[in-house]
Amino acid sequence: MDRLTGSRTVLCYAPFVVAGLGALIAGFGPAEFQRRELYDAYGPGVVALVLAIAAGIGMAAFVQWLRTMPSVSWGDVLRLIALAGAFLVVASAVPGRMRIQADEYLLASTAYRLQLDGSAQFIGTGFVSPGGQVEAVTQGHDKRGLLYPMTVAALHRARGYSPANSIHVNLAFGLIGVLLAYAVVRSAAQPLAAFIAALLLATHPLHVWAARSGGMELVNLVLLLAGLVLV
Repeated sequence: MDRLTGSRTVLCYAPFVVAGLGALIAGFGPAEFQRRELYDAYGPGVVALVLAIAAGIGMAAFVQWLRTMPSVSWGDVLRLIALAGAFLVVASAVPGRMRIQADEYLLASTAYRLQLDGSAQFIGTGFVSPGGQVEAVTQGHDKRGLLYPMTVAALHRARGYSPANSIHVNLAFGLIGVLLAYAVVRSAAQPLAAFIAALLLATHPLHVWAARSGGMELVNLVLLLAGLVLV
């Protein structure tokens, strides 16, 4: 491997190292008090840092796929459009009512606090003041990392707060996951095989369920598939 290729390799994988450090700061400390102290020390700037790293990794994965593909034909483009359409049609058939289940309310509450005052703590119990402000009585830190709540909080800031923003984020990541699945299989197999594999994911009940709920499964799936594209 020559020096130029080695430098490109380092630049390609360096974001993963930085993301790991950012994740430690943002919410993966070994104990709750350490997570709180780290976040309070570095402040909401960590939110922008980790989101920028995640966006950079996604962009690098996309560029890497374009560079390693023998060619991107109009057939590939049409198949990607068909996959996106199939996923959106199936997902739209799921009732649009709010679906935050089990402990997903902790993720939703963390996202709410992040956009409200930059705090990474969820509200356990609280009340609404006469001025319409949510006042926390008990609060804490979720054991999971903050990438998904950060993404939802960013949408809150862009569009205004709505519990449905969690669903919109997952719908977007579900679509990205389908397209990345096509890219992963297409790099090693024929177009038809890649299309069938991605179509199975797009219409799989669990994938559609995750895309219409408030969990973080699809964010993790997209990061995994993006990593496979980069390898």
